[in-house]
Amino acid sequence: MKSLPPYDFEKFVGGLLAKMGFETIVTKPSQDGGVDVIAELKQPLLRGRVLVQCKRYQGSIGEPIVRELVGVVDHERAMKGIIICTSRFTAGAEKFAEGKPIELIDGSELERLIKRYWIGEESFNPTVANSAGLQSGFDIVLGSAGAQKIPVIKIVRDHKKSLGLAEAKQLIESAPVILCRDIPIGQAQEIKRQLEAVGAVVEIRRR
Repeated sequence: MKSLPPYDFEKFVGGLLAKMGFETIVTKPSQDGGVDVIAELKQPLLRGRVLVQCKRYQGSIGEPIVRELVGVVDHERAMKGIIICTSRFTAGAEKFAEGKPIELIDGSELERLIKRYWIGEESFNPTVANSAGLQSGFDIVLGSAGAQKIPVIKIVRDHKKSLGLAEAKQLIESAPVILCRDIPIGQAQEIKRQLEAVGAVVEIRRR
């Protein structure tokens, strides 16, 4: 996620929220008014507008950013605000958010949400993809499994749940091989990151 350009990260977050049940609008970079994604929740017993800021940062997110969004939420009379970042929040930011209509999602929690709602699915909703600017069209190519084959097999099975252990083993041993076809760039980058972390050689190719 940290390698995505800021606006692509905002679109990725919009797509993720859409998969979580929100109707989303990703605002234009020059006209966002401090809000990157507007998410509408329209369920029978729970309806409201959520204002989202996306922070693709290396360093920690401090209290001033949280304070700013609290002001925007109050001014816009939204249900709540959410700050989603790729790093972490300072203790001051977390303390300031207590008791306020603000939710803080750091990099670790973002990864959990991605795994729960997005990664590992064999299919991808094209409506969500198009609305978020994350249409499919990328393949994951395994060049080499490297020395640690067992972790690679586990990751492959996590993302291709129809494969048995023997099938996954046979697949990675046939490298170079296409592991996943026609998936969104965000999903492709996450799978690549996981595989490279255990020593595999991986390439993303546009179809």
